[in-house]
Amino acid sequence: MGECTSDDKSLCYVPAPSTRHELGILFGFLGLMIVCMSVYAVAWNVGNRRSLQKEADRVAALRASGHLDEIEKSRLGTGEGA
Repeated sequence: MGECTSDDKSLCYVPAPSTRHELGILFGFLGLMIVCMSVYAVAWNVGNRRSLQKEADRVAALRASGHLDEIEKSRLGTGEGA
């Protein structure tokens, strides 16, 4: 790789002057996309954990008040109406 030794200079390869810039944009975008996907995944998991905790608290409150036991008994057929 060096200077073109051909007599006809139109046969020599000359890379586009913006190749580095274009590759920088390409890999910069890919890097940013990976970072954004990671942040979104973490936020999604945090949201799921909060939702599961709220649901567990809601079920515990229903069991504590006795409402959930009545529903489970009626589904199993062991309630007073069976």
